[in-house]
Amino acid sequence: MLEWFELTNVEVKPKEKKSTRDKQPDDIPVNVIHLYLDENELTPDNREDLRPNGFTPAKTFHDFPIRGQEVLLHVRRRRWPMDARDVLYINDIAAAMYDREDEILNYFVNRSTKASAESLNAKIKDFRAQLRGVIDKKFFIFRLVKIFG
Repeated sequence: MLEWFELTNVEVKPKEKKSTRDKQPDDIPVNVIHLYLDENELTPDNREDLRPNGFTPAKTFHDFPIRGQEVLLHVRRRRWPMDARDVLYINDIAAAMYDREDEILNYFVNRSTKASAESLNAKIKDFRAQLRGVIDKKFFIFRLVKIFG
């Protein structure tokens, strides 16, 4: 564990009672040990061109008790800048969104969706399934117009 993380701080605080039903004797102090760990500067894939960009927010883990005292590990991982491959992946998404910009923005401009068309398609498929197929297309369209029109 200490190969990947550096112990930066240790705090021992008294454990807070969560309810009045806790049956712990008052003469035995119950403490919580807080261990603060920061990830070492080991670059991913041993790359030498990357430098860390700060830390992620700390995550807290419960660990095994030490001599009857609760232990909490506060772990912060290093943040690394994006790789050029990640930027290309993001650019592909941006290009796809730019290509479909009119369709995406249509909802925000007109508050219109394709829900009504999808609903009608579902009804037509269900109607066709009930008939077990269509032989005469003109008569099928005539019946659709009479029922759903």
